[in-house]
Amino acid sequence: MKKLMLIVLLLMASSSLFSQLEVVWQKTFPEYINFAKFSPDGKYIYCAVGTTIKKMDALSGEYISSFKNDNVSGIYDLKLSNLGNMIVTHNGGGGINLWDTRSESCIFSLFYDVRNIDISPNEKYLIFSTSRPMLNVVIWDIEKKSVVYQRDIPGYPIKMKYSNDGQMFALGYPYQKWNPNGGYDNYVKLELWDAEKLQLIRVLQDTLGSTSGYYGFDFSTKDQYLAILGSVYSINLITYIYNISNGDVIEMTDKSKSNYNFRFTKNDTKIYYYGKKQLELQKQTGEKYFYTVSDKTMETGGNENQWYVLMGFEKGFTLLKSSITSVNDESDVPYLIVNYSLDGIIRLKCSYEVEPPLELTICDLEGKIIYNSNEADLNSTKEMNFKVSLPNGTYIIKAKTRNRIYTQKFQVLR
Repeated sequence: MKKLMLIVLLLMASSSLFSQLEVVWQKTFPEYINFAKFSPDGKYIYCAVGTTIKKMDALSGEYISSFKNDNVSGIYDLKLSNLGNMIVTHNGGGGINLWDTRSESCIFSLFYDVRNIDISPNEKYLIFSTSRPMLNVVIWDIEKKSVVYQRDIPGYPIKMKYSNDGQMFALGYPYQKWNPNGGYDNYVKLELWDAEKLQLIRVLQDTLGSTSGYYGFDFSTKDQYLAILGSVYSINLITYIYNISNGDVIEMTDKSKSNYNFRFTKNDTKIYYYGKKQLELQKQTGEKYFYTVSDKTMETGGNENQWYVLMGFEKGFTLLKSSITSVNDESDVPYLIVNYSLDGIIRLKCSYEVEPPLELTICDLEGKIIYNSNEADLNSTKEMNFKVSLPNGTYIIKAKTRNRIYTQKFQVLR
């Protein structure tokens, strides 16, 4: 079945800069891309393709080089250092492979029965989980090629991630605790560690949970917050966001629906991917905006002023970028939010209550009218739904009310 992707562009008028998503490119590649990471400057994307790494130009979506692969049997994870010079992967059979992005080659291999892995931002250490001789977390000195720390862990799978400044790392795992009433209960534990002193800072979570443990961690850009994705208290996947300074939970997604992926952007905008093709963008001010997409894998890159979101699965990928609109603090410009869903329903949300009659017009970029409707009997409201069938393309929607005019551009991509 051909994949369908719908991205709707928004325009907001507010007292600050608003980031809207635009489509840079949408492509189907000849081979599966199993993992992908942006370079620190956002110019390149390093893609795990088969048993090697391919370097992609981010803005064009074209491969520009392929790394030399010496006896790497597979890539089952990919982590890029914050300096951008080293990539660490593991091969699914316990082996670690360290790659140099400057020479574009695998420079070191180590067998340690590895399961999950990360690299310190300064490229001095690897942290990974291993089942040799039992369940352990190991910190490995890259230059000295030796273990500097090792600790037994009572459960599996084990997840770990360094903070962006490298001063901390998060460590999470499930374990079982004996219940006096009989049997064992499943727990999950989340710890925050001082990476230099190798001392526990605090336990963020130690509670009843799932045997699956945690699915992923993400630190905010300045390491003020830590987001975790897991199934604590619920059969659904939930994202919790912790305040690092005091360990408090400041946000939690709805327990009634699964949140399959989460990322902070480079300006700490929050992006959530839910089931049923829902992408939610949340600004630091708390304002939320929604998009309809078909792809679930998500990575972010770029910088504070220009950030990117890579969405994809297997061979089909789309690159989205933020577009900054500056609005004067004193402005009172009416805005219109457009959401075009897969079922052909166009949903409009206006900044002010609509006073009928409403004239709604949709045209293409050449000015050809695609849809026109006059709603004389419309009740006063800020939100409206209309059934409109639109082919691929870029459109301009104009909503004229008795006292205001709203104009907005949006895209439909399949």
